[in-house]
Amino acid sequence: MSKQYFTHQPHSMDERFERALFLGLLDRGRRLQWTVRDGEVELRGHVRSYYEKQLAQESLAGVPGVERVRNQLVVER
Repeated sequence: MSKQYFTHQPHSMDERFERALFLGLLDRGRRLQWTVRDGEVELRGHVRSYYEKQLAQESLAGVPGVERVRNQLVVER
């Protein structure tokens, strides 16, 4: 019996970001937006704490293809 190998289509940057953010923030009901240009991601939206702001930034920084994150998130009081 021969081995069969399957390849997956590469995920888009949006899919990668959604996955990274879902693990940290989106599962808490956060609505975040982002734009990507030449490896730079600008992150916008509202979070509840500085911890969530940092978590979002670090989550996206770990995505392949991201060179820089501009964190424009606003902490709600």
